[in-house]
Order: sequence, then structure tokens, then C-alpha cells
Amino acid sequence: MFWMLLKRFQFYLSGVTLVACVLAISNLATAHTNNFPNAPIKVVVTDSTGGSSDLITRIVGQQLSDIWSQPVVLENRLGIAEAIGMQHAANQLKDGSVLTIGNLGPAGVNLMMTRKGWQV
Repeated sequence: MFWMLLKRFQFYLSGVTLVACVLAISNLATAHTNNFPNAPIKVVVTDSTGGSSDLITRIVGQQLSDIWSQPVVLENRLGIAEAIGMQHAANQLKDGSVLTIGNLGPAGVNLMMTRKGWQV
């Protein structure tokens, strides 16, 4: 019973953290430019479809799409301790239209073990 409550708490906490980060990013973007976003936003999710990160990102993405009047496209890239999704996001254009959502644990450990082209 305790573990189920702990898992539920972790799920809600990850959702709150994701929403807080997205709101912070959206406030920063509007502070620097008035025409952001002027292209569709791509969100690279490094978790499998139907996972907690994917579900929360879909809910938040729909809300952001309504606010920004731009489509928010989710792209699931999983594998090799989230390195595939992180590397894919790092190779995209650096125009602020690509976000990456994933778990810090595997990404951080993977980054410490080998040199990658991205930072956590």
C-alpha cells in the first residue's frame, strides 16, 4: 500500500515539475521575443508511449497548443537509457522549437559514462 502511494506521489510530482518547467520556459520565451512560437513545437519524449512522461506531456502539450495557437507534436524516441532521444533532440535546429522530456536518472548516468553531444 505504501509503495502504491509513493508511486502515485512520484507521478503527480513529476507532472507538477513538468508543468512548472514548461511555464517557466514559456515566460522566458515571451520575455525575449513577441513572435514565439512561429513554428510547430516538437517535444521529444525519451520514454515509451503510454508511460508517465508521455501521458503528462500529452496533457500539457494540448494546453500549450491552445495557448500558443501552434501545434505541439510529440515524438517518442526511446532506447539505450534515453540516449537516442537526447541525441535526436540535440541534433535538431537550435531555434527553441524542440523540447525534451525524460527521466534524469538514466540520462545523467549515461552522460557520466560516455561523452555525448548533449548536456543535462
